[in-house]
Amino acid sequence: MKLLNLIFVAVFLMGCSDPEAVDEVIVYTSVDQHYSEPLFEQFQRDTGIKVRAVYDVEANKTTGLVNRIISERKRPKADVFWNGEYSQTMLLAVQGLLEAYYSPQAERALWLDPLNRWTAFGGRIRVLIINPEALGDNPMPDSIFDLGDDRWPADKVALALPLFGTTATHAASLWSHLGPSAAIDYFLRLKVRGIQFLDGNSVVRDKVVSGDIWFGLTDSDDACVAAVSGKPITIKYPDQQSDGMGTLVIPNSVALISGGPNTANGRTFIDYLLGKESEDLLSRMGWFHVVAGKINASHDCPLPQQIRIHTATPAEIYPSVGTSRAFLRELLLR
Repeated sequence: MKLLNLIFVAVFLMGCSDPEAVDEVIVYTSVDQHYSEPLFEQFQRDTGIKVRAVYDVEANKTTGLVNRIISERKRPKADVFWNGEYSQTMLLAVQGLLEAYYSPQAERALWLDPLNRWTAFGGRIRVLIINPEALGDNPMPDSIFDLGDDRWPADKVALALPLFGTTATHAASLWSHLGPSAAIDYFLRLKVRGIQFLDGNSVVRDKVVSGDIWFGLTDSDDACVAAVSGKPITIKYPDQQSDGMGTLVIPNSVALISGGPNTANGRTFIDYLLGKESEDLLSRMGWFHVVAGKINASHDCPLPQQIRIHTATPAEIYPSVGTSRAFLRELLLR
């Protein structure tokens, strides 16, 4: 009887197994789907591993996915977090939610976490996007500090609300570079002057393209979408003067989620993402504009080829993220 019972249990379990089970990796990503999906598809073709992707949305940038990873900490559902910036990835590292992994492709990185919990690679650029026709005879801006200059009407100047994504990281970099007092003065000046704080970098781009805004700060991928489609815009790297602070580069970051369901496949995906072929693909599509500290020219966007990069590292900027966001939330949303 016991033998029959064992046979019955074995047959039952075999019947319950999933005949459609697939080799997969689950990736949470804040990278826009039209950039990330072609890479996922190429990865699946090359490795046979299916990517199940969970995307973020423009409204809350990486914050929604980060909160989801934190809420799932007891039973992680993701294997990899691929982020379009790095500060929120560093937050997950501080929370103890990332597994150390040093990829064989890590020598291609822009920055590495000292404990190998994340890798920063590729990069976009914080740029001034300008509508020369709308600007008319007014002077051409060339610095982020021009947003606070009365030479341009305040209602014709814009910045994405600096509470999420790359704009929040940019704000934290100012806290780090200028010091808290000068950074607070800068944003107070923008607030008192009455410049436009909009709901995302793509909104800044669209307002500049339409001429409603004369110039603003955005990311290079957003600016390039307009430039490649023939819109009447000029792209400039801010603060390129010999005594200027330089232009901030925002790298992507990738990390292995601790305790994810497909850890080995997560490592395979990270290796693939950091490889030269992926770098080339993301550059051709216009997601990467800086590779290994140099402007990438393998796309159609008319970016200036010479750049003076702001030298602050993620490790220097991250400690200011919480402080800057708390101040700016109180200043801009109260």
